[in-house]
Amino acid sequence: MLQIENEYGNIEESYGQKGKDYVKWAAKMAVGLGVGVPWVMCEQADAPEYIIDACNGYYCDGFKPNSNEKPVLWTENWDGWYADINISLTIARWREAEEVEPILDALPNLEQYIYCSLADVYLKSALLPHRELETEALLESKGVNYTSIRPVYIYDPLNYNPVEEWFFHRLKAGRLIPIPNSGLQVSQLGHIKVLATASI
Repeated sequence: MLQIENEYGNIEESYGQKGKDYVKWAAKMAVGLGVGVPWVMCEQADAPEYIIDACNGYYCDGFKPNSNEKPVLWTENWDGWYADINISLTIARWREAEEVEPILDALPNLEQYIYCSLADVYLKSALLPHRELETEALLESKGVNYTSIRPVYIYDPLNYNPVEEWFFHRLKAGRLIPIPNSGLQVSQLGHIKVLATASI
């Protein structure tokens, strides 16, 4: 398997028709080499039918190629952003201690761990949150500062866990939004881009 053109789909639109023509040219050129193996383009939703389009990003577990005839494939599946300034920003995953420990082992100079997730529903208890306390203890034992950001509902067209979808469907249909108990509860929705900007 060989790869031609990496992540061009992210900038293709800015070139208009010339960008689309380039993708077709690159694909034909690659296949024209006659090497006899499949060719891959990552982050290329409009890859031609004879080129495999692959995921390159967060949450590739939900990725689907542009044709059912193509395999699901990713060239990179990112775990989080690890910057030169020794900060790890993790969104929606790796909250439990056994998931965080390998990150700490791999990054012995990590100074700040930032965890961001949407709301969870817990069983009734006087001690909240549950699993996160073990992670906090682990981070403290390693001398790593940590921040937990928990906006209630994050929305985005590519959300892997669309728990807020019902809200928008009801609004679009002109239906009432049911609010439990007294109806005085306040909830919030935030777009992932706004959240990411605020986190950085």
